[in-house]
Amino acid sequence: MNNRFLIIAPYQFGELSDCYYWAKYATIKGMDVTYIGYKYKRREIKERSCPGVKIKSVLHFENRYILGFVFYIKCILEILLRRHNNVIICYMPMCQLLPKIFPNRNIILDVRTLSVSNNKEERKRQDAALIRVKKSFGKCSVISEGVGQKIGAPYFLLPLGAEPLSTKTKVFDVIKLFYIGTLDNRDLSKFVKGLALFQKKTGKFVSFDIVGVGSNDETNKIVDMIHDSGAQNVRMHGYLNHDEAKKFFDECNVGVCFVPITEYYQYQPPTKLYEYLLSGMVAISTNTISNSEVMTDTNGVVINDTPESVCEGLEKILKDMKKYSSKQIEEGVINYHWSNIVSNNLLPLIVN
Repeated sequence: MNNRFLIIAPYQFGELSDCYYWAKYATIKGMDVTYIGYKYKRREIKERSCPGVKIKSVLHFENRYILGFVFYIKCILEILLRRHNNVIICYMPMCQLLPKIFPNRNIILDVRTLSVSNNKEERKRQDAALIRVKKSFGKCSVISEGVGQKIGAPYFLLPLGAEPLSTKTKVFDVIKLFYIGTLDNRDLSKFVKGLALFQKKTGKFVSFDIVGVGSNDETNKIVDMIHDSGAQNVRMHGYLNHDEAKKFFDECNVGVCFVPITEYYQYQPPTKLYEYLLSGMVAISTNTISNSEVMTDTNGVVINDTPESVCEGLEKILKDMKKYSSKQIEEGVINYHWSNIVSNNLLPLIVN
């Protein structure tokens, strides 16, 4: 088998965790991995490196037509000159060019997300365009069964994964809440209001550490809710990389996975949920289809996206605290470790 493996994505290396961990563990398992993506002059999230992975970035600039031309020329030359037979490309504009130019190569379309536009008609238009593009590829991998069913068979499941960000055994005595991720389009202010309801009802002034950034409007909405609701011990830390955020994975014992329960979030499993669970933390998660496939009575609770349901979920966690086991939580989701996903899902797609 030709062990060369090319990953193409419209992201800076490390910006999309999926591509980073595909590259990392495919390299560990003996593949010769190259990554082509963008490199940004100014980006809060810096480009990462990974031992053994060849990163061939295209400097991002404003003219998207010229940028796209340069990007695809680089991809075509890379495939030709290094004789890549195995290529996976994350869905992006004009990606259908590659299987047309190289019909005899094993070129896989990967779909990490459907449209998450707030406009229903725009979602339909964007998803229809994706379905048309898919027809140009012999293989298509998807992040979840729900996404696969939306775009139609055939497809291969290449699920989201994570690595444990803490190996410290959690003590479940008092609730210590933790959220990491974007603040945009998450309605986290509703969670804060639910926490305030819980604190007033039980007298348990548990802590809540929030790591992440969002728009000024979204950030101000959370800050205002903390003040208006009277929520206690809520701390906002802004953006931290995973090394800087590790102390929260070590010290906290309940991870918050709160996304609105909407049609377009139903099939989008969040990385943070797997990171919490693989780190031995309990999770409190909104009841989307993807989240509910992972959640069990032994690793936390699922809730609706309302303050009242947040309060009820925290009450249940408080009641069950002594029943939780870090080791049991970790073992229950070990199949979602990136190493296992690369071995069991990604590498079988590479047959040439």
